[in-house]
Amino acid sequence: MKRMYQSGILLTLCLFLVCTGFAEEIPAENTITDFSWAGTWTDVNYTLTLEQNESEVTGIAISHNPDLNDPFLLSGTLSEDGKELTAILKDSGTLTLILSDDQISFTGNGTVDQFSDETEPYTYNTEGFRNGTILDPENIWSGDWLTQNSSFTIHQSGNSVTGTYFNLSSPDGYGIFEGLVSDDGKTLSTTWEYPDNATFALSDDGMYLIETDCEEMDYAEGTCLNLTREL
Repeated sequence: MKRMYQSGILLTLCLFLVCTGFAEEIPAENTITDFSWAGTWTDVNYTLTLEQNESEVTGIAISHNPDLNDPFLLSGTLSEDGKELTAILKDSGTLTLILSDDQISFTGNGTVDQFSDETEPYTYNTEGFRNGTILDPENIWSGDWLTQNSSFTIHQSGNSVTGTYFNLSSPDGYGIFEGLVSDDGKTLSTTWEYPDNATFALSDDGMYLIETDCEEMDYAEGTCLNLTREL
């Protein structure tokens, strides 16, 4: 009888604690669906529109000044808690080059995709020169080339061309291109893309999206994304 009585007291006490809220609550962990990345985000350089499907995020960034910043496509995956996005940013376009008669320089023009039906591709002109000697008279475009802003490495095999390039101001990343040489060998027509890896963090209130791995000066100069949600 004594043991039964003590058990009854303990049971009554436990029920009292649960009913009055004194029982310890285990906080729930954040999940991907607790945070929404979908919407329109802006900073000084871009308007970024994102769509979210569970852990997958895609988007289009439209540049406010195409002379300084290229538009890009974004695709990435969220962390388990939904607060960090690991993404690839990819801009793309075309480039057509005309070889000089002495085969040591070129002139050309290119486009940068705007990813908008309402906006024509951004266009630009370029010129460059061979950085070295002719490597293969049968594949005259093969070799290294320099422009004011970029370094190209071109591989030609017959009429087909592949290659890589990097911006002289940021040699850590590089773009890729492929294309065709005209029958007379003087014109090279290519498409290019420049992928870049980036990580973003979402603020606790869901109103700010910040590119991480950047210095404060990068944010001040607008070279890293520091976005605010549009309401």
